[in-house]
Parts: sequence; structure tokens; C-alpha cells
Amino acid sequence: MRKRESYLEKNGKGEPTPNEGESTDEEQPQKINYNTKLDNFTYEGFSNLPDNCKPEFWIEFLNQQPEEHLNKNFKPRPWEQLASVLDSMGYQEEALELRIEKQKLQTNFMAYHEPTAKSGFNLWHWGRVFFRKVLWGPPVGYGYKPGNALVVLFGLVMLGTLLYSQAAKRGIMTPTHPLVYKEARTGGSIPAWCAENWVYLPNENCTLAMPYEYSEFQSFIYAADVALPVVNLRMESDWAPRVVFTDGTRDNFGWWVRTFEWFLIAAGWILSLLFVSAVGSSIRK
Repeated sequence: MRKRESYLEKNGKGEPTPNEGESTDEEQPQKINYNTKLDNFTYEGFSNLPDNCKPEFWIEFLNQQPEEHLNKNFKPRPWEQLASVLDSMGYQEEALELRIEKQKLQTNFMAYHEPTAKSGFNLWHWGRVFFRKVLWGPPVGYGYKPGNALVVLFGLVMLGTLLYSQAAKRGIMTPTHPLVYKEARTGGSIPAWCAENWVYLPNENCTLAMPYEYSEFQSFIYAADVALPVVNLRMESDWAPRVVFTDGTRDNFGWWVRTFEWFLIAAGWILSLLFVSAVGSSIRK
């Protein structure tokens, strides 16, 4: 059973109440009675509200319900009722946070108290729980904050920018066109030592030997091209991380860069699909 701390107690608010045997001069925070049954209770609004009622204030209001109604026998109706009332009163942000909190509690209820959770290990059940807790919850706020997915995706692109920038300095980022390699390996128009670092070319002769139409490597553009599944910036098609040195030995850092690239591709697809799904869900609501 989780320990609940009153929002009023935590923030030092509430009416002072005297205790037996103690001086009434010392203010004591008001104790909350966690036994208020709100299921099937309907109302249209509130009067005499305190100023600046944050989402925590309303969550505390609903947390006065019995512990069983918040966990083992979760009651979603009080959360939906209050969110609808707050919407009608103009508290859209507070209503949004309530709906997200309701989804968190409902996910916990689904994970441990649904019949399928008690019938032994069920791969489908725990897959749904994982999706809600890890993918549907934090990235898009259970469909109520689709912009979070874009923030996470932008953060991954910036991380990729730093990684690919370091990879370029170490000579790991290489052109993908086979003719470029062939010219360097066979002693053609591109000197062989140019293959040591194709981004930061060793000397001016290498710069002049490279095809003028070949794209110049940009770490941010490359990371964005890898992460965004529906965008083709032509950087990913021209460049790729190598996993061996020019002498044929294994490049461990190159393997880490290649592994991160696989992760970035998968994350880009997942976050993009979550964003589109969350936007569609918000429109329907």
C-alpha cells in the first residue's frame, strides 16, 4: 500500500487545528480523511476556490478517496467528472493533468489487478503494460501531450549530432559511393591517404580530388536524416559510419556509432508513429 502525503500538508497550507494536550498557538496542518467516496457523485462546479489551484490541488482532492478506489478497485468516474467540470470552468491545463494522472492509475490497476494479471504470466498482458508505461505514457502523456514525442526526438537528434561530429573527427564517417573508394584504392584521381579521414581531408590535394557534386558531411543534417523516417535530406545516402580501419582492423568506436544509428532509426519510427497516433487521438477527443 502506497503512503500518501497530503498536498496541503506538503505545502504547509490548510486550516490550523488544535490537538489535545498541545497549545493552540502552534499551527498544525489539516489532516485529510482518506475515506471520501466520490464514485457516482456528480456536480457542476465549485465556489469559493482558493487562488492558483494547481493540478496537485485537484489530484489531492481526488486522493481523499479510499485507498482501494485508487488501486485494487480503481474508480475512473471521479477523475472524468472532475476533469469535465474543470474544462467547463476554464481550467484546461489542470483538467489535462487530471486525465494523465487517471491514465497512470488505470495502468497500475490494469497491470496488477485485472483478471489477466492474476492468471499467471501472460505475454500479451505485460506487453500492453509495457506499451502504456514506457511508450504511451512518458513520450506522449497517454495521448494528451503529443508534443513530448517531438521534444524527445529533437533531443536524440542533438545527441546524434554530437556523436557523429566526434565520429567525423576520428575518420569514421565515410562516403558510400563505391567509385570514391575505388579511386582511392587503385591509385586513381584520389590519393590513397585521403581515406584516413573523408570529412577532415588530410591536405588540399584530397579536397581538390573529391567530386565537387558530392555532399559535404554535416553532423546535424545526418542525425536528422537518420532519425526522421519520412524525410530524405540525402545525407544518409551519401555517408555512413565505417566499422573497420583502412588496414582492415576492427574499429570499436565505429561499431558503437553504427549501433547508435540503428537505435536512432528505431526511435525515430516509434516516436513519429506515437506522435501521429496521439495527434489523431486528441483530434477525436
